[in-house]
Amino acid sequence: MDLSRKPILQTIYKCMEEDDTIVIIGEGARLKASLDYPLLLERFGDRIITGPIAEAGMVNMGLGASVCGLRPIVDIIFNDLLLRAMDEILNHVAKIHMMSGGKLHAKIVIKTEFTKYENVQSGNRYDYLFEKHPPPHNLMAPELRVRIPRTVKESVDMMHEALHYNGPTLYFEDRLIQR
Repeated sequence: MDLSRKPILQTIYKCMEEDDTIVIIGEGARLKASLDYPLLLERFGDRIITGPIAEAGMVNMGLGASVCGLRPIVDIIFNDLLLRAMDEILNHVAKIHMMSGGKLHAKIVIKTEFTKYENVQSGNRYDYLFEKHPPPHNLMAPELRVRIPRTVKESVDMMHEALHYNGPTLYFEDRLIQR
């Protein structure tokens, strides 16, 4: 595991210790936890749910879990795949509080990543697929917070904030963050 990711995973672990409503939903979530931070799976295996390759469905599942009292982290593997779920994020997650007259809260973190990948066998770079930084969206959704940390400390602070916010957060993680 990249050492720069360990602090954010430790933050998620600590928040899960404090709050038993936090669950993780994602494509290959259990495998990813076992590789990236095995303590998560050992301690909270019953709260880590591997979802299908269906980004919009996982966001909807997270929204449903949220309005039923859980605090999900929906893990979308790459930020380009986030586009598959933008309808759900902008028209359901971000607006449910307003549409329900303030009765429902989407206490959800939608986490995705961006980085550079290289195919060592061919030498090809896949920057056009995965290096794109998240666009500076004006999402016009007052409840939805967008967080793009630039340092390891910011990544920890922003994740902690997101897991204590009474609304939705779209969180972009740079897998190669070094400072």
